[in-house]
Amino acid sequence: MSKLCRAFERATGWPLECMPGEAPAPDAKLVWSAPNDASAAIGAQVHVGITGEPAGALQAATSAQADLPAAVELAATLGELVAELAQWRRAVWRCEAELASQVPVSPERNAKQHIAARLDASLAGAAEAAGCQSAALYLLDESTTHLKARSVWRLPRLRLLAPPRELAGANADLEALLGHAVVLEDAAKQADWRLPEEAAAAICVPVSSATIPLGTLWVFCDQPRPFSDTEVNLVEIVAGRIAAELERETLLASGVDGARLRRQWSAAGRWQEEQSPHVAPLAPGWQVGGWTRRSSDIGGEFYDWLVCDDGRLGMALGSCAGWGDLGASHDKEEEAIPACAAPGLLVSALSVSALRAAARAHAAHVAEPHELAQCVNQTLWRGSAGDQVAQLFYAVAEPGGDRVRYVLAGEMHVLRLSPRGVARLADSNEALGIEPDARYPSHELSMAPDEALLVLSPGANAVVRAADGNSGLSDLASQLLPHLDQSAAVLAELARDRLSALAPDAIADCAALVLKRQTT
Repeated sequence: MSKLCRAFERATGWPLECMPGEAPAPDAKLVWSAPNDASAAIGAQVHVGITGEPAGALQAATSAQADLPAAVELAATLGELVAELAQWRRAVWRCEAELASQVPVSPERNAKQHIAARLDASLAGAAEAAGCQSAALYLLDESTTHLKARSVWRLPRLRLLAPPRELAGANADLEALLGHAVVLEDAAKQADWRLPEEAAAAICVPVSSATIPLGTLWVFCDQPRPFSDTEVNLVEIVAGRIAAELERETLLASGVDGARLRRQWSAAGRWQEEQSPHVAPLAPGWQVGGWTRRSSDIGGEFYDWLVCDDGRLGMALGSCAGWGDLGASHDKEEEAIPACAAPGLLVSALSVSALRAAARAHAAHVAEPHELAQCVNQTLWRGSAGDQVAQLFYAVAEPGGDRVRYVLAGEMHVLRLSPRGVARLADSNEALGIEPDARYPSHELSMAPDEALLVLSPGANAVVRAADGNSGLSDLASQLLPHLDQSAAVLAELARDRLSALAPDAIADCAALVLKRQTT
């Protein structure tokens, strides 16, 4: 600042001063002053002011003073630049300390003490305990081939901008990373140890967690001298404290991120639940019911229904969970667990939302189920990278009639329930999103009063087979036959109860849809 003030006076003839404090002193002879916006960044209140009387030597060297308004504008601009520079320096200081603990750069304005300040205090304690004048913390990069200065005390902060130095050849650092303190009592005579800073003597100790080395802590002395065991031990204690600080910051950041992720995960699950229909449609002659059971907060299967403008009742059951033929090896409990782990659940949830939206959008304009399946298939094919595979059951029931037209894509399981028993209908076809020109044939059937269709998703089939063998679906449906006089919603809930009894712990996303023709 002093060099800048002198240059300002040479250029304008007006003396510029940088004064500490919230306001200029009462006796200061100022013609203009303003607070410096750098105050918060440099941790102190500063005022920039123009005085009315240049120093004698500079007065003689200056032929004329510039206009005061022009000088004020220049002084204010210089103040802004200084403030910006101070903010950048502070940002680098904080960033390097945060990178040391792999914490994302997200300064907390109300935090009592940033980790950068805590590292400074630790370095100061290490240096003072050993009778040294400066200190630095160097941490390994991910490849463990370089060491980067992450915090310095009484060394120029520009050291934080210096490129990482290679670990190869840094003999003192290598020895310290093996777990040994390196004591250099006369650096000039021990040049082979390669100090990272110019110093007459130094101590280098490891900074490590319980399992892995993190880097090295150096304290530097400006004159050759011996170090006692007590001084070396104190530096090592500080290095342990630094390692604990870094681990604490990492765990704290992980905990905050984890809590935030759990909240977002739960919110996504609630949003999915809200998308499911909860009110029975007004479709003369028909009743519908459905449910989903998720293995996590979010899921990859859905049920849906809607009444089109012409009165047609449309129903859909979809899956993007990719359970396939899970449960076929049901002899061992661990083999019944789906191969798709938690990271795949988010992809499944996003994909099934796209599937539901596509089915609803096309249902408003396409009357025939097979045409809807082909349109949805084209939508998925064009809108993904080829890895968005979906399975869908879609049916249309005419108001007041007895006929149902439906289409299957993928492994959907359709069972017809009547007083005569349970009949399994076609339950396999090519999945959506695999071939752009795939064709999906429609099926049609006539339903008598009190007959019902039970549609189960691939996940429900996997759970049933894992618990009850290959005949599990038919057995599940058979348990609903005595209750055919109940509504479709009740039948759907009974199916859910039977499934929960077979597998109390949800190991896969499950969904079911029930369509029943009402008694006339």
